[in-house]
Amino acid sequence: GLRYEIGVDWFAYQNSFISADSLNKVFSYSSYNDYALTNSFEPLYAIYQNIIRSVTDDVQLLFFISSIISTTCLFKSLSFFSSKRTLFWSLLIYFSFVYLLMEMQATRQAMSAGFIYIAFKEFANNKFKNTCFYLLIAFLFHYSAFFIIIIFPFLKSNISISIQFMSILISLFF
Repeated sequence: GLRYEIGVDWFAYQNSFISADSLNKVFSYSSYNDYALTNSFEPLYAIYQNIIRSVTDDVQLLFFISSIISTTCLFKSLSFFSSKRTLFWSLLIYFSFVYLLMEMQATRQAMSAGFIYIAFKEFANNKFKNTCFYLLIAFLFHYSAFFIIIIFPFLKSNISISIQFMSILISLFF
């Protein structure tokens, strides 16, 4: 998760982090609109960035913690998506392709995707409240998670490979 100038969005995240407020300044705004003007990312990511900014000026910590959150969400849901037989291959594919693509370039999207993975698992286990909770977190990290909600009414407790593939294609489209 520690990286330096890797990924197309690195400079955008760095500049946003440098200009982000610490928590002390966040509470000095008179309204949410004033806060939103200075903190341009989605609400939960902006707050997350403000918390890290209160602790350090080093953007590397932001990327490191983002990577930990994304990877933890993946591991929490991976047992549902992969059998014990294919777990190693799933991890190999993730770390050789998806990790670099998502976590090293699309930090907010990777964090959102991690919570979407858990939402799929909770949905399959018929835990509707948990599903909604994780989808809300995903949405507040990146607004594109809203389009994943469209898929949920069509899912059954067993998620077939074709539905997983279709979900990936639809999410990439949006």
